[in-house]
Amino acid sequence: MKKVTLDLKERSYEVLIGRGASRDLSNILNRLDLSCGYPVVISNPLIYKIYRSLLRDILSTFKDTLFLSIPDSERSKSCHTISR
Repeated sequence: MKKVTLDLKERSYEVLIGRGASRDLSNILNRLDLSCGYPVVISNPLIYKIYRSLLRDILSTFKDTLFLSIPDSERSKSCHTISR
């Protein structure tokens, strides 16, 4: 699996890319320090519809998982949108 850092100054984040990465998602998340205590999945409606069942199965090892579906646009990619 390859780790790519998206350098956005104070909003930088890492993306893991690799075949079968979704199968290892639960293990990857368990190694992270999840400050809220559970994973949060943020997606647009189409991708959420396609991968909802797979993600729910993979993340079933967590007591809670929060799924948020936001509109497909750059404007929607903000803390303001998510907090609504």
